[in-house]
Amino acid sequence: MGGVYERELRAVLAGELKGVRAVTKSCSEVERARAMQVLQRPFLVVRAPGSGSEGTGDLLVLRGDMCFPIEVKSSKYSRQYLSGRTMVQYEALRSTGERCGLLPL
Repeated sequence: MGGVYERELRAVLAGELKGVRAVTKSCSEVERARAMQVLQRPFLVVRAPGSGSEGTGDLLVLRGDMCFPIEVKSSKYSRQYLSGRTMVQYEALRSTGERCGLLPL
């Protein structure tokens, strides 16, 4: 299920019109117009390999002097808790971000 959200987020951040429209259907006109700004200044979005890469996240998002590693999580529950494997992934991403001067999301 996380793969669906990862592809959706990738499409939005990369400034793909279809992706932005898909996630702004229920937004107000003001919110939609604001989200559409990514079409003018999209991010370069790179997918990280699926396994064996602790601390890299799922996506690496770059634009100008900004770079963010992103770990995509999904759950059938309304809250996502940081425990077990999720906490290990978070700590690895945070540690890598600190060493590289990046802000993990």
